[in-house]
Amino acid sequence: MKRRKVITLIGAAVSWPLISLAQQAERIRRIAVLFPLSGDDPEVKVRLDAFISALRENGWEEGRSIILDIRHGDGSTNRIQTEAANLIRSKPDVILASGTQASTALKRMTPEIPIVFVNVADPLEGGLVTSLARPTENVTGFTNVEIMTSGKWFELLKEVAPHISRVLLLFRSNTPETAIRLPTVEKVAASFGMTIKLANVTDRAGIVRAIEAIGEGSDTGIVVMPSPVTAVHRSTIITMAAERRIPAVYPYRYFVADGGLLAYGVDIRGQFRQAAFYINRILQGTKPSDLPVQQPSKFELVINLKTAKALGLNLKPALLTQADEVIE
Repeated sequence: MKRRKVITLIGAAVSWPLISLAQQAERIRRIAVLFPLSGDDPEVKVRLDAFISALRENGWEEGRSIILDIRHGDGSTNRIQTEAANLIRSKPDVILASGTQASTALKRMTPEIPIVFVNVADPLEGGLVTSLARPTENVTGFTNVEIMTSGKWFELLKEVAPHISRVLLLFRSNTPETAIRLPTVEKVAASFGMTIKLANVTDRAGIVRAIEAIGEGSDTGIVVMPSPVTAVHRSTIITMAAERRIPAVYPYRYFVADGGLLAYGVDIRGQFRQAAFYINRILQGTKPSDLPVQQPSKFELVINLKTAKALGLNLKPALLTQADEVIE
């Protein structure tokens, strides 16, 4: 073999590992996302935009360095389970799970693929993690419950409508969030001179029956607890409350953006941005167990001024000043 050919072969052999490393570094990563809501829900787009924007800030470009596989549960437990199984079979590099149902379904199906959850009430009680400070398995993320928000809902309702003495509480009994909040809700309401009518709703028909049963009257209000059912059917709640001129308090901003009176709760869009930073670190090699579960620290008060005027409510300037956003 001629000397020049030997040198060429040696050079090629040396370059192979370098080429392999470069190809590995440039490998397109797959991020799976599972939403409990339907794909045509405007709130899904808002959250997804926040997530993608934060990924971009970390240098990840859809179609170039990452591929997103986005699935939707349409508010159905069976559909969530099906889509979770589909995502696991596709073997993504990491999964973003929105809500307790989606996160739990995914956790049961894989002990290996990293999962970052958002909008989960109690990851410890739900078995998603064994420790908030140092998760020991393949799951970490961001919780959405701070118990003080329960009292804030009734405080706000009393502030905007001091005459209210009875409140319809719309909730779903089989959610971790309900289990956390419900034991204290009646005590909180009583401290504001209110009695509660509990309505465990599982579908739109149940929501309609509950609101029709509470009737009308200047002493009536509604508090809506977070759940997939109330989220999917929020337009029904908002419309019926408006028709009956009943002030209602909601858990998240998007209820108010759709015409609800006011909301106080965790900034869910912010959690999706935070999740992108966690996923960036996982894609760079950090283990989920090295990323502590984060509890909520940012809450937002959102008021729909147009709805308030339609209900004949004169909101105090001090309340409007406190609001993070006033929708006119």
